Amino acid sequence: MSADRQRWRWGVACAAVLVGAFLVLALHEDWWTFVGVFHMRPYFADTAAILAAGDAHRAGLDVYQPNPFDPFGRPHVYGPWWLVTAQLGLVTADAWWVGALLGVLFVVAVLWLLAPRDAGGALATCLLILSPPVLLGIERGNNDLFIFLLLALATALLARRAPATGPLGAAVLVLAAVLKFYPLAALAALLARRTRATRLALTLGAALFAFAGLWWSQRADFFRALALAPRPDSIYAYGIRIFAVTWAHNAGAQLWLLGGWALGLAGAAAALWRGRAAIARAIPGEGVAAVAAVAGGMSWLFCYLANNNYSYRAVLWLLVVPAWLALARGGDVAAQRLGRGLCLVLLTALWMFLPKWWWLETLRGRPEEAVSIWRWVMVVVGIEQMLLAALTAVLALSLAAWAWRRWQAIAAT
Repeated sequence: MSADRQRWRWGVACAAVLVGAFLVLALHEDWWTFVGVFHMRPYFADTAAILAAGDAHRAGLDVYQPNPFDPFGRPHVYGPWWLVTAQLGLVTADAWWVGALLGVLFVVAVLWLLAPRDAGGALATCLLILSPPVLLGIERGNNDLFIFLLLALATALLARRAPATGPLGAAVLVLAAVLKFYPLAALAALLARRTRATRLALTLGAALFAFAGLWWSQRADFFRALALAPRPDSIYAYGIRIFAVTWAHNAGAQLWLLGGWALGLAGAAAALWRGRAAIARAIPGEGVAAVAAVAGGMSWLFCYLANNNYSYRAVLWLLVVPAWLALARGGDVAAQRLGRGLCLVLLTALWMFLPKWWWLETLRGRPEEAVSIWRWVMVVVGIEQMLLAALTAVLALSLAAWAWRRWQAIAAT
């Protein structure tokens, strides 16, 4: 059977499983809690917030104040470009189909990127999409899914060799950066194009100039949005700063947190150590997997180091996974071990959200056991945090090695 036919067959199988899972959850809304998602009504609450901001803008209200059109009265916390929904004629009541469409397009994009070609790849794909952080983003209809789509579109453009696709891909990344600042780091993916250094410099310079001009022209709105931007500091958040926050707020369970960190570090080392020789080769030089890994990886690094992030920001890892799957399917033994190990560690980290959620739900119903339950919560949190930190460190090393290889290749042309 041809590779294209295998990808098609397993992609359809994944889609069928995912559709079935979402239908079950839609029919039994109380089951969301079993998969680690705090379900909100209406569905796609974050999509509703964006559309409500458009309603407020159309009505002449200050969108950065509490919004009467939003189901929860939330102010707009993003830049002014999201308010285009008002010009498109969309209203808050459209959130159900806009959010559903966003979720469908996101799943299609993930299936295109991961392109499962066997049972193992299909299982990994389904487990990634159904993991609690990713599922939360879909349930909320969060705009990180839209940014993911823009990064996937930029990937498709930049991976092509036609001269026009370079500037077009850069323009898509600039649009993503204007909507949510962090995709600006994804411009590093331009290095994946086979081009001369002068052309690369011109494209990158033009993109940065365009972003700066657009941002500066509406800087007042952007500064107001930045002042309101959420900065989660709970154990449900991801980011390097969460280590310090968790440590400072758990004086009675710090030993258990340390134990979780130690277990997470040991687990990551066990999964990745034998493939360490392939870290510098973890991202291919060019192609779809390379562009996606750099766009998603650089965006994740920026978010992880610069701010605390809601868990659905983990969708960015799905752009990196295709490069790891390519490692696991081919290359030498070290590359295969590293690719499988990275996928295993990511899956474990994302699904650690579930026992954390379950322990906290148990805590609500058994307050008399709060001390002992909280200790186990800290163990799980420690494992999760250290697994993500280890993945981020490996990602940073592989991106640095990739950038050096690409720069040498471009300088030689």
